[in-house]
Amino acid sequence: MLHEYPPGTQPKPTHARRDGPAHLALVIQVQDSGPGIPQSMLGRIFEPFEQGDDSLARGHGGTGLGLAIAYQLAAAMGGAMQVECPAAGGTVSTLALRLPLAHPQ
Repeated sequence: MLHEYPPGTQPKPTHARRDGPAHLALVIQVQDSGPGIPQSMLGRIFEPFEQGDDSLARGHGGTGLGLAIAYQLAAAMGGAMQVECPAAGGTVSTLALRLPLAHPQ
């Protein structure tokens, strides 16, 4: 296994397809079973030091940098990052990239 996911987190199937003769479109999703992110916070969740729960007594750690860094890396690579909160709870994080092929055909 290349990466161990935290408890309650699971990768969803990765989708990759050829996007023209010299690129690959790649979509990676990770779903967790946590409390989700309130709709009021979704607009700022990619800002540094923001977290899905502003209460002082939250039961999880972290600095609020993970999604901000992932968002900035995706943008630097010409891609996109988004987070959705299904009605059933948890979150689904999606990374979409268009990558150049090393050896286009």
